[in-house]
Amino acid sequence: MMITDWLYRHKTLLLTIIILIFGGISGVFVLAKETEEENTLLSDVGLEEKEVVEESTQERKEESNETENLKKIKVDVKGAIQNPRVYEVVEGTRIFELIDLAGGTTKNAFTKNINLSKKVEDEMVIYIYTEEEYQKKTTCQITNDYSGEITEEIEQKESIIEEENNLANSKINLNTASKEMLMNIPNIGEKKAESIIEYRTQKGGFTKVEELKEISGIGESIYDKIKNYFMV
Repeated sequence: MMITDWLYRHKTLLLTIIILIFGGISGVFVLAKETEEENTLLSDVGLEEKEVVEESTQERKEESNETENLKKIKVDVKGAIQNPRVYEVVEGTRIFELIDLAGGTTKNAFTKNINLSKKVEDEMVIYIYTEEEYQKKTTCQITNDYSGEITEEIEQKESIIEEENNLANSKINLNTASKEMLMNIPNIGEKKAESIIEYRTQKGGFTKVEELKEISGIGESIYDKIKNYFMV
């Protein structure tokens, strides 16, 4: 009877204890579930971050491979440029990028008539003239020697140089040269050509090239420029 009476008198306390026990157990389960959910969430976030990092790494590798696979070409930069030489660049490089790579142009460079956005090509020659050269009607050249792309003016200059070289390499005889042949020599006009023919007629021919200095209008400076074109 005493136990029953004690239980009856303390039933409220017992109920409270029982409720607290069940509440504590429930709390532990709830906390464990929340912890599990948080761990799952963190795990998912970690996987996402890992995937992002892996994707970024893969993209960098692909970009690196694309850069390595780009064709390398060589372009010759000359003229009014800080560091003229042959440069190796990737295909698709623009002229302005190549000029920057060469240290830029000099102060007296003229680039207004150049398409700086043009893509360079393998074996291309980029020649940048000075303002003074441009004023003399020499256009800045952007040529590809391999494909023969060169302006008419440069072709004419090269033709003149080639002709002069041919004349220098195959000297003409002062005693047999015609008036036209003499006039093809630089600094020899019609009047000087006639004087040369008149001199050899009167003297019975030249015995040495130095006799040209005896002709009126051919001084020391002119003689030095033309002496290598003649023989006797």
